[in-house]
Amino acid sequence: MSYKKKISNLVSKVGEQGVEQLASVLDDEAAKADEPWKRTLLDLFADSARRHGPEGFQMAQNAVERMLDGKETDLRKVTKNLLIASNLLAQLQKAEAERKERARQWLRAIGGTLGAILKAVLKTVL
Repeated sequence: MSYKKKISNLVSKVGEQGVEQLASVLDDEAAKADEPWKRTLLDLFADSARRHGPEGFQMAQNAVERMLDGKETDLRKVTKNLLIASNLLAQLQKAEAERKERARQWLRAIGGTLGAILKAVLKTVL
């Protein structure tokens, strides 16, 4: 069974409620974030999960990675929330090289954590 099929099955088994609960946790963490860019990244992950289900986490991570690499990225495919997209663009434009690297490391850590959570949920559900 393909990974996409497993994700689709997960959403149907766990339901939108499970994705919404995880997005709510991300919203809470965003409110506590010590840096604006962390808050915006968490907001992006939460919004993307609500819009795209579990695949949204990877979509958000890929989009931000591309932006950090200076590649053109269409955020409309990840989020329809213009405030999140605008904040993300503004913060990444202001960030100097060191801060960009810290953002990249933090993004990978949070993405890896969300990936581990998703894998654990997949194992228990499927």
